[in-house]
Amino acid sequence: MGLVRVDRSNRFYSFSSKNKPAARARSGDVVIFEVNDCFDGQIQFKEGILPSVEIDKNRVNPATGPLWIEGARAGMMLAVHIMDIDVPKLGLIRKWVLPIRKGVVSFANVRIPIRPMIGVIGVAPKSGSIPNSYPGDHGGNLDSPDITVGSIVFLPVWIDGALLGIGDVHAIQGDGEVSGQGLEIPAIVTVKISLFPRQIIPKVIIETTNYIAIVASAKTIDDACNDAIKHAVELLRVLKHLDKDEALTLLSMTSDLRISQLVNPLKTVRLCIPKYVVGSLIHHLLNENG
Repeated sequence: MGLVRVDRSNRFYSFSSKNKPAARARSGDVVIFEVNDCFDGQIQFKEGILPSVEIDKNRVNPATGPLWIEGARAGMMLAVHIMDIDVPKLGLIRKWVLPIRKGVVSFANVRIPIRPMIGVIGVAPKSGSIPNSYPGDHGGNLDSPDITVGSIVFLPVWIDGALLGIGDVHAIQGDGEVSGQGLEIPAIVTVKISLFPRQIIPKVIIETTNYIAIVASAKTIDDACNDAIKHAVELLRVLKHLDKDEALTLLSMTSDLRISQLVNPLKTVRLCIPKYVVGSLIHHLLNENG
């Protein structure tokens, strides 16, 4: 197991196979990403009300990377274990710059425990270039609060090397990201990467302590929900050997559809399947891989 560091000077604004790798790593390595805030450091954080500032929108949502994964090939699955998210002392949301003290941020006389999460995580798509502000089956701007310390993000690999990037970290964000922002921060993100030979389904999957979440994005919430359900059924057919009707019925009794975000160009949802139903995906892949 090696240790790789990708510093914040290596940033990109669209996921693409044309991006030059900033660093290289192997399956099993630990990687430290130095991540700028979603405004790419264009705003000087100072506690209080933020004065009006001009923002270069072409620099919004930078991702640190990309990281070339040795041995990654199209059709594989990349598992990214979120080991640590180191947060600063200040965060920004809308016009407020708020102090973060001992894991708590205070706003409107409410003390809010932080739960740092990654907004942008993804790999290069099969073709073309996708701006970091967009979510999709490559990952991207998923803004899912479950992408936090202790979770594993499974990303389908579409091209050789995968080209992993991480950015847009929030100290705290609720489902939906209803104002358009979480508590935006720069951060130091530590992950462990693992490669598996095949994709069970060609979707982003998040494994938490309690459930497996199938992530889907589309122009409408309805379309995103239908896509998540379709692929969750397929996951159960593969892992539990159920037919379509059995899988859909089991999901209907046990699983929760949640809105990750409804403010990006495509909307993102996740269908959360309890582990007592489906088990651990990482354990399944490890057993399958011998």
